[in-house]
Amino acid sequence: MDIKRDITIKSWDGTWTYHPRVLVTPETVEDIVEILTDEVRFPSPVRPAGSMHSTARMNGDDGGTMVDMKAMNRILHFTEDTVTVEAGATYLNVSNALKERGLQFHVTTEIGNVTLGAMATAATKDSSVPGGCGQISSYVT
Repeated sequence: MDIKRDITIKSWDGTWTYHPRVLVTPETVEDIVEILTDEVRFPSPVRPAGSMHSTARMNGDDGGTMVDMKAMNRILHFTEDTVTVEAGATYLNVSNALKERGLQFHVTTEIGNVTLGAMATAATKDSSVPGGCGQISSYVT
């Protein structure tokens, strides 16, 4: 687990600037448990971050802990109609793994480096599924 203190982080296009007291990059579920249970080393609020592509200020609160999920990017399991991945897996990497199996996502987004964790928890602009739920987050859990 990589830990940095008192740094400045900008969103992908420089729109948003964050000043977390702690930036931590977990690699395992056990790391996340440690982050969420050790209030001294990882002060509140604790906020996840992925590819930092949000157009809103939502990736961290100054003075708290930003959890960079990009190192937790493994594809864990495939079934006939599902794939289980860690939150830091990118849409592009998972799309390529699906393609190798003759599969694809219901919706193709133009932001290939967005993380699946972000897609599961936030709205996306791609709502092109006729009769479907519309947002990619409707298909990611």
